[in-house]
Amino acid sequence: MKTVLLQQSKPQQATILGGFLLVLTPVLWYFNEYSLDKILLILCIGIVLIGYSITYEIREGFDYSKRFNIFGIPLWKQRLELLTPDYISLFASSFKKDNDWGAVSALGTKSNYQSIVIKFFKGPKNEIVYKSNDYNEALSKANELALLLNVRVHDTVKKSST
Repeated sequence: MKTVLLQQSKPQQATILGGFLLVLTPVLWYFNEYSLDKILLILCIGIVLIGYSITYEIREGFDYSKRFNIFGIPLWKQRLELLTPDYISLFASSFKKDNDWGAVSALGTKSNYQSIVIKFFKGPKNEIVYKSNDYNEALSKANELALLLNVRVHDTVKKSST
């Protein structure tokens, strides 16, 4: 059975917080070596925040699942409810997100970023299934999905259909 894997982007705040906890761990251990259980907990949380990823697994017959990975090793899989697409659209989009929590708020109140997005369309409904900063990678994934699901790709970035 053919499968397409779509690795989802991780929030920048998770990577920053995970790195902060990993840097904090030896400092805490140096100043308080008797609370090893708490230090190990902080270390584990930092490792999970740095190493986790989420991947959408799309199989023939519109069978979708979401995989939770740690450093690329699948830990858990659950069924994912996505649209059964009439067509797939590839386009450029700008996203804005609040930075209102914790130490990350010092980076500014809002962050903007550009992405190439793959969306499934079914009538008037749509769902984002993949974001990438690389057009060629996103186009390749969209074409793989189109072959797998037997639907067409509408590329609004290059203003053409395949």
